[in-house]
Amino acid sequence: MKKILFRLLLQFTLLFSLSVQTVSGFSAAVFPDRLQILALLENDQLDALEELLLSFQSEYEQGTGDERMIAYILETLANSNPEYEAVLNDWVVSHSGKYVPRLVRAYYYYGVAWSWRGHRDRKDTSLIRLEKMTDFLQLAAGDITRATQLKPQLSAADALSLKILMMLDGGEYIKQTLQEALDISPASYLVRSSYLWSLRPEWDGQPDELMRFMKETGTMLRKYPQLRPLMGYADYIFADSLAEQKRFKEAADHYDFAVKKGEDHINYRERGINYYHLQDYDKAMQDFDHALIIWPQDPRVLRWRARTLQRMQQDEAALADLDLAVRLAPMERYTLMAHALLSRKMKRYEQVLDDYENALFYNREDADIWFARGMHYSHELINFEAAGIDLKRATELGPDNPAYWYEYAAVLHYQLDCNIVVPLEQYRKLCKTGGVCRASELKWVRHAQHWLEENNRCEGVPLS
Repeated sequence: MKKILFRLLLQFTLLFSLSVQTVSGFSAAVFPDRLQILALLENDQLDALEELLLSFQSEYEQGTGDERMIAYILETLANSNPEYEAVLNDWVVSHSGKYVPRLVRAYYYYGVAWSWRGHRDRKDTSLIRLEKMTDFLQLAAGDITRATQLKPQLSAADALSLKILMMLDGGEYIKQTLQEALDISPASYLVRSSYLWSLRPEWDGQPDELMRFMKETGTMLRKYPQLRPLMGYADYIFADSLAEQKRFKEAADHYDFAVKKGEDHINYRERGINYYHLQDYDKAMQDFDHALIIWPQDPRVLRWRARTLQRMQQDEAALADLDLAVRLAPMERYTLMAHALLSRKMKRYEQVLDDYENALFYNREDADIWFARGMHYSHELINFEAAGIDLKRATELGPDNPAYWYEYAAVLHYQLDCNIVVPLEQYRKLCKTGGVCRASELKWVRHAQHWLEENNRCEGVPLS
């Protein structure tokens, strides 16, 4: 049924593209530097940070400012850096009658919740991670409640409430929250974009409701042209569903529709990612550059632009993008892994171990991170003892991956450790049962087992 509804959505978006007028959206905005925003928090310049947010909130309420500025600052501060929590707690306590500290901490807790949620499908996510996610979402909800008590008409708080309800499967409360928020601020870009995000298929969004809400938003463009960037969301959601099925060529047309109807940074970013998968790197770069003009210093765009630059043999520029992305999102798993890998390739090892350690902070059960750090210890730092610990942990977390067992065996071989017998045997078993094994590696494993047998090494340890 959902596939049929999304085909209807496709027909709707094709027709709707003919009726939407080209209306200018936001005027050119000058966004603050994200590093300077973080510096205000890190250097305990909290009054200045509060004043910055209050000024943008005041301009928005007076009809002279861009609401996205508020989201931009809050998003920057929501990078889940564990060092920020104590600072935010002290700020909330010392300014108990102010709404800004509560609002900032709510967005921070929301970022932490996402870090605990992780990158895997819900069915593949541990109960402990989901419980941690829920705990921090509830903390964020508590701060939102207090912030709105101190300042009732606060669209940034309403937008976050919608996202929290989405993650907590609070569908029965989402529409009520949406209606109350739009009664106060019908032109809120933040509220409307948050609701649109909740209508994505992975959040059990209904295509008919997406079509209805898009049509309603479209009727408001003449009065509220700042909503214009949202008009491509239905196409973007449909294109994204195609891209997730690796139907990149089909997705390309619908990303084009999305960009044509709504020049939002997300539309450019996702079309750029799609171009990357199509190996059209020049077009990908154009879209990433444009996304960064609309929404500067976006860590996710920087990461994808870095991947594209690497494909174009521009490693120095790629590393510069990743350097900035890591400073802005110091706990983001994919960014840290990409930064560490490229740093290793370029033989710049100063920050690699820190990258892996930060990646593990919220992802202790991620075998790929343990494996990557073990490989760094083994291949670049020549620390076989540390490598063995990490690679063993990778095999425990990902026992069906032949590469983990092979590299673990190699490290034990260098240490002349008789525990090598186990990974050698596990590797061969996985190869026999359909695992992806390289011929050269399998040859080495057989040679190692035969050598142990012929030389009576590891006596008493059962060999295959």
